[in-house]
Order: sequence, then structure tokens, then C-alpha cells
Amino acid sequence: MSISTVRSGKGDKDRITTFSTAMMPLLQNHLQKVKAIPQQDLADGFGAVYLPYALAKKYPNAEREWGWQYVFPARSLSVDPLSGVTRRHHID
Repeated sequence: MSISTVRSGKGDKDRITTFSTAMMPLLQNHLQKVKAIPQQDLADGFGAVYLPYALAKKYPNAEREWGWQYVFPARSLSVDPLSGVTRRHHID
């Protein structure tokens, strides 16, 4: 078993969960494919994700770093209604 943290889940709570180590190769394959999406978004002038609270101020480059990108990104970019920034969100 492997332990993972789910951030801002249901009720906006962080949770720790487990998943089978047999799933690890599937997850790694998925992440390799998904990594191309924010790279292309960055090349197109987008690629920043929303960071909660004051993290964007504390870590000004984090919103573009791979570690902060969504594991399950949306298919298309959209405009954030609060900030007006065009970015890719996650799948609900």
C-alpha cells in the first residue's frame, strides 16, 4: 500500500488515503501523459493553476511548477470568474 494526501476534498478538507502499489505504474503512466498539458499551456502563455490562500504570494513561481498542477486536469482552459485569469482547472 501507498499513502497519498488528497488536498481540499469534500468539505474543503485534506484527507490521507491509501492505494495499492499495483496502481503505481498506471499512475506514473497517466502523469507522464498529463505533464504535457501544462507544458503546452505554458508555451501558449497560460499554465498557471489557482493556489489557495496566500500561497501564490509566498511562492510566486509555484503556480506554474509541475508539482502544483492537477492530476486530473480539465480538457480546456476557462476564465476564472473571480480573478478573470484564463487557466486550466481540474475535473470535478
